[in-house]
Amino acid sequence: MRYGILQPNGMVKVVSGNEASAHYAAKPPATRTIGSHRVGRYAISTVFLMLDHAFTETRPQWFETIVFALPRGGSENEIDQERYTTKAEALIGHARHVAAMRKRVADELAATKKKEPKPTARAPINLTKRKIQL
Repeated sequence: MRYGILQPNGMVKVVSGNEASAHYAAKPPATRTIGSHRVGRYAISTVFLMLDHAFTETRPQWFETIVFALPRGGSENEIDQERYTTKAEALIGHARHVAAMRKRVADELAATKKKEPKPTARAPINLTKRKIQL
């Protein structure tokens, strides 16, 4: 396994697991956040993983974007995930996922509006007084 520390210039410095753990233990988790957006009921999060997740890939996989659907009153559901080698790729990927979710929300809203019944014309109500026979 390879561990890394994200440098200020966006490059990853490969270090021991102990060094990486010590480095990030002293910092808030937000220091590993590359991007975080909420679009409608979707949350898009891109982070530096600290551990190379290239288990089957030939290029290192240091960064990851995950898109979650946030249901009302339930747990979140992961609907998409992508990993990247560089911070630049992660920023581009994050922006791509945000744009895709914005389109999805717009499409969902348009579909909802199509399903709403249109108001129908009603016959006017006769409000004249009627004589009631007993």
